[in-house]
Amino acid sequence: MKINVLVRSVSAGALFAFGLVSTQAAIVTDGSFEVPTTGGRYPYGNSLVYGPIHPNWSFSSSGAGLQRTGDGGTVFNEPTPGTLPDGSTHFVFLQMVGATISQLVDLPAEGTYRLTYWIAGRNSGDPSGGSLTYKVFLDAGLIAEDSTVDHQAWTLKSYEFAATAGTHTLKFEGVGTPPGRLADQSALLDAVGISAVPESSTWVAGLATLLGAAGVVIRRKT
Repeated sequence: MKINVLVRSVSAGALFAFGLVSTQAAIVTDGSFEVPTTGGRYPYGNSLVYGPIHPNWSFSSSGAGLQRTGDGGTVFNEPTPGTLPDGSTHFVFLQMVGATISQLVDLPAEGTYRLTYWIAGRNSGDPSGGSLTYKVFLDAGLIAEDSTVDHQAWTLKSYEFAATAGTHTLKFEGVGTPPGRLADQSALLDAVGISAVPESSTWVAGLATLLGAAGVVIRRKT
């Protein structure tokens, strides 16, 4: 016996509503670092700033900042100058141990969430390179620990974590450099996002509801 299932058109909005199509929720504000900043230090002209004042992100006063893509002659050489993974114009650098960026995020409900971001290593080697170990925290809880390497291309990272509803602090922090290397090691960061991960029971119930609403024609052949 063969069973053919024909699903009539279902709107994309309905799929999003039930979590059947992944989308980045607007939990992280300005995850692409495009909002204009003030203050900070500009040791290499206006293309790069340490410790800027941002309306949503908090930067450590030393070792963390913003750079405009495609601007040559600065210390944070990119893997692909002028081309960021999300098509934006700025990225963050974490330079050396102790560099941090953080943001207060509001999670709407208790459950599982997915953190995504793009990371790269400074496009240079000794003495100042792109080999930095960093950690990602939600409040005091560790979400991820990873390391970049010299000349590392932009790489997409994705981690799931459980959290309660309410306001939390998302933080990226440089924590280590390779033995024998200078402390001046940098990771580059862009396109930070957090989205809710629907539970399997919710997914199945949503799918059943959508199939019923859309009209499912089942034909049996013997």
